[in-house]
Amino acid sequence: MNTAPIKAIHYFCVAARHMSFKAAAEELSVTPGAVSQQVRLLERWLGAALFERGTRVIRLTRMGRITLNGWILS
Repeated sequence: MNTAPIKAIHYFCVAARHMSFKAAAEELSVTPGAVSQQVRLLERWLGAALFERGTRVIRLTRMGRITLNGWILS
């Protein structure tokens, strides 16, 4: 995959804003699993983890913060 996965970027940004796959899913009218799948696709495309996943909690990794800030500021 050479081009950026636009849908995955959008889902990542929404999940990062909410810091929740469930809340992102509600906003996007999809399942939390669909959000997670898109984020994983983006992580594979970038070659880096964007979130630390815990039990019912997610946190942006350093790369996640850098990536989010880069897309917001560009």
